[in-house]
Formats: sequence, C-alpha cells, structure tokens
Amino acid sequence: MLEMSFIETPYGRIHVQQTGREKSIVWLHGFLENLNVFYPLVRAYPHPAHHILIDLPGYGESVPAKNFDFSMQQMAKAVEAVLSSLNVEKVHLVAHSMGGYIALQIAHLFPERIASILLLHSMASADSEQRKENRNRTIEVVYKEHQLLLNEFYKNWFFEGNRARFAEEIAFIKESAGKNISPQTMIKSLEAMRDRPSMIDTLKNRDFKLHYIIGRYDPLFAASELIAQAETLHAGYDVLELSGHMGYIEEKERSLACIAAFIESV
Repeated sequence: MLEMSFIETPYGRIHVQQTGREKSIVWLHGFLENLNVFYPLVRAYPHPAHHILIDLPGYGESVPAKNFDFSMQQMAKAVEAVLSSLNVEKVHLVAHSMGGYIALQIAHLFPERIASILLLHSMASADSEQRKENRNRTIEVVYKEHQLLLNEFYKNWFFEGNRARFAEEIAFIKESAGKNISPQTMIKSLEAMRDRPSMIDTLKNRDFKLHYIIGRYDPLFAASELIAQAETLHAGYDVLELSGHMGYIEEKERSLACIAAFIESV
C-alpha cells in the first residue's frame, strides 16, 4: 500500500507516495508523465526497499510555486527538499528521460545524497543543436495546439512494432498524466531541457555507481550514442532489444530485473 502525502517546499506543494523500508529508491518520472507510471515496477520490485515516488512540480498533483522556473536545477532542489522533509539521506535514483536530467542535477548539487543513479532512457550530455531545434519546433506546436501534441507524443515514444500491443497502456498514460499538464508547464519544461548544461564532467568525478538502460529503437536517443556515453563514463548498461523510449512498459520484466540487479549490486 502506497502512503500519499503533500509536502510544502519553497518550490511548490509536492505530491509524494511512499511504501516500504530498507534502502531508499526515488523514482523520477519524465516529461508529460507523473508518478503513476512507476506503479507496476514498484509493486513487482523483488527486494525490500523504501520506494519514494514524486510528482515533479507542475506534473500530476504537484503544484509549483509562483516563481518556479522549471529549470533542471530547481527541479533538483524540489526533490532534495522532499528528501529533507522525509529525513532521507542517501538514495538510489531511478530516473526516466527528463527525470534523468534532474537526477544528474541532484548529483551535481547534492552529491552526498547519491548512492547510485540509474538512467532509464536518458543521457548526461547537453542537447545537440539538432535536438535544440527539435525542442523549439515542439514549443511552437504547444503554443498552437498543445492537445494535438499530447495525442501524438505518447504513442511515438514506443517502438513502432509495440504500439498496437500497448494501446491500453498508451491510453492510460495519456489519460492519467497528460490531462493535468498545462501548456505553460510543457513549454517551460521543454525550454529547461533544451538549455540544461552537460553533466559529463560531474559524472567523470563521481563517487557513486551509474547505470544506463537503453532502448534499441529509442526514437529520442540513438542506442549507439548512449552506449558510447556509458562506456566513456565507465558506467554499466543494459540494452532492451524490443523497446523504444518506454522500455519500462515495453519490456517491463526485463527492465525490472535490470533495475533490481543494479541497485542490489551497490
């Protein structure tokens, strides 16, 4: 049973759910998601653990402060404020996509907090010029018709060969996560991801374990690029051979096995 609470922080009123004891695992969702996406993994996690699921400011049931700027730095500070409120010290971060950028900012700003980081379809480098252009085009679409974007985004994150099979899951994410996200949150998040700095140097000097889970058919990050990055950083990695950007759904059992094996190895 997940225990729900709302934590008042300088960065907003943050919705948190937690369960269990032992080592603390913090689950950070990605762009256009909320904490609900991790329910299947948390419920099936095979070892004792204290699971902390967080709706990031502007997502799910978390309400950002009026002056919240949605930068990865402020997102990281919001998560750290939650951990302080919960009296949690070192944590294992499991972070999907945008959540990965936030996890790396936590490592940069609060290295004492980190026991390990698992990047789930995410990367440590800054956006390339091409990715920045892609984000700018997406921002233009949001300004014109954000609902159109929501209708297409979730489906396109899945490997094309999986979309029909996971139609129910795609509909669930769109309904449970997408309906509450404002155009302003979408635009500010896209700008923040576009403008985030590289965390490569931070990771070269880390004193915690790092692991990547990579989708062979990820439409956002080429598998070869993420493999090269992991190897450069002397990090471990697993490749999901039948997944796009949503491997924790597309290959749930394998994703869970990889996550649990990594965390238990720390």
